[in-house]
Amino acid sequence: MKDSFFSFDDEPSPVVRDLSKPRKYIIDPRDIGGVLVGSKSVDKAKCSICDQKLALDIFYFDGKTRKFIRCEGCKKYLFELEKKPKVID
Repeated sequence: MKDSFFSFDDEPSPVVRDLSKPRKYIIDPRDIGGVLVGSKSVDKAKCSICDQKLALDIFYFDGKTRKFIRCEGCKKYLFELEKKPKVID
């Protein structure tokens, strides 16, 4: 085994986000036919872009409700929460 395998003296490379590229957000659910049913603030998380509060918005689409996370600072929708299928062992 190489001696450098356990060498922890190297500094970790910093993660740098390229600010010249525009940030990709998801489409506003109202633009694709969603009706806002409810909204509530998320206290335990903050936006990674602007460090503002997040909100959980619930939209109604053709007989189903879908949940989206919106940044209150950026005023954009960041992602959609999806139900994961349960795996039975």
